[in-house]
Amino acid sequence: MPLVANVPTGLFLDVGANRGHSALGFHKIMPGWRIFSIEANGLHRGRLESLKRKYSFFDYRIAAADCVSGQSVTIWTPRYGKLYCHSAAAVDRAEAVRAIEMSFPSQSADFEYDLGEASTLALDDLNLAPQIIKMDIQGNELAAMKGLARTIERHRPSFLIECNLEGDSIFKAMHNLEYKPYTYDRARNRLDPATQPLMKGRNVFFVPAAHQSNDEPSRLNV
Repeated sequence: MPLVANVPTGLFLDVGANRGHSALGFHKIMPGWRIFSIEANGLHRGRLESLKRKYSFFDYRIAAADCVSGQSVTIWTPRYGKLYCHSAAAVDRAEAVRAIEMSFPSQSADFEYDLGEASTLALDDLNLAPQIIKMDIQGNELAAMKGLARTIERHRPSFLIECNLEGDSIFKAMHNLEYKPYTYDRARNRLDPATQPLMKGRNVFFVPAAHQSNDEPSRLNV
């Protein structure tokens, strides 16, 4: 059940790009792949545009992944003094607050939340054929999955999802789509079957059940 081993080219869809660090990290592992990043927070536009000019494999869109396109949504970005905590930005203020309270419980009362706006995008409208989709969008994963229904049905990509804020619902949705959860064992460079109670709050790989013949651990890459 290799995800990227011996696959020299493909498309990595990075939903929740932030400043592009996940995209660049993936590129180091799989330099022949194309990357398309989606980021709702316009504060990152300059950085992502710089990456697009620098790298031919990279493209991006400033938009909030959702179930439909063209609607206006708010973006709440936590700020501690002059420092933004972009990884906790969310379309719902309560989700941004919850992320900060989970990550910085002692300092959470000192955070401010700056308001921005973005347009929604149903990812099906991009007409992409990704092999792997990374999704980290602070509680809006399920809505984004609805906007990916056609892409999932046609291409059955594997997923890497942060099951932090909506872990139970994400596991249920992926089970209904006939995906199996796995966690990455870095020391042995392999995927091991995951159980929901242990994986809630962590990054989890979801692989189409049809891609596996059994639940034996499998190598992620060589």
